Amino acid sequence: MQRARPGSAQAAAPPPAAAQPPRDTKHTAPGQRDLDELARRLYGPISRRLRAELRADRERSGRFTGRSSGGR
Repeated sequence: MQRARPGSAQAAAPPPAAAQPPRDTKHTAPGQRDLDELARRLYGPISRRLRAELRADRERSGRFTGRSSGGR
């Protein structure tokens, strides 16, 4: 770690801010309808994969009984 010597304090100038182009939000963010449709389309495949993974974990740990959880 370098320390500034007393009496030789130099003011560090902040780096110039890079100019960022304005974002066109209508092309970058989908609308609410698009999000709802995407969620509907993805829910089934994701839930099937999650159930299969949980079932495989139960089988690996020896807790798989072959019954549905049916609240018992």
